[in-house]
Amino acid sequence: MNDIVKLIDMIEKRPALYLSRHTISALKAFLDGWQMREPKEIVNIEILIRLQSYIEDYYGVTGHSWDKIILLFSQDEHDALNTFFIRYNEIKK
Repeated sequence: MNDIVKLIDMIEKRPALYLSRHTISALKAFLDGWQMREPKEIVNIEILIRLQSYIEDYYGVTGHSWDKIILLFSQDEHDALNTFFIRYNEIKK
């Protein structure tokens, strides 16, 4: 599996299968680790660049990674993960 879009879609459907906890920090750590394995082989990596820009524009905050920005505007880590998938699906269309 080299397609990050397909991977995120699979995580959204069954997060417990991929994440140790239902948190945005666990997702960020998983995705960062996944990208390190074969960075040149990843398909659709540009979606993470678009996501960062979209999150910055959506919340009006720059200088932080997408996970920290979403967490700042969420009740907790669990809520932030759910919000991530909402924002991700908005840019995926």
